[in-house]
Amino acid sequence: MVALVLNSIIKLSKSAIKGKASLIIYLVCLALAVFTPLPAAVVVIAAGAAGVIIGRVSGRARQ
Repeated sequence: MVALVLNSIIKLSKSAIKGKASLIIYLVCLALAVFTPLPAAVVVIAAGAAGVIIGRVSGRARQ
């Protein structure tokens, strides 16, 4: 079971991590998920919000 989840994470990360900002978001979320008792839903919502904010600040947001 763990191998299946790990395989999925590796495949998704290759297609999702496209720049420095997304790599930083990924690493922060990984640290939060592993080292804090935060629920996964909170981490996912925070990552999405951070991605939207960074996208708008950098001017890469879809219009």
